[in-house]
Amino acid sequence: IFQAITQRDLIVVESLVMLLVFAVILVTFLVDIAYAAADPRLRRGP
Repeated sequence: IFQAITQRDLIVVESLVMLLVFAVILVTFLVDIAYAAADPRLRRGP
């Protein structure tokens, strides 16, 4: 990763950033689903 940054290999850096962003979004989505499954009050909404 650091070698790609220092060599300005933008394709590799952009790909890694996109994968990291996708992983964060996926984990956030899974946590939201887990909270809804664990706490029935969250299923109905306000």
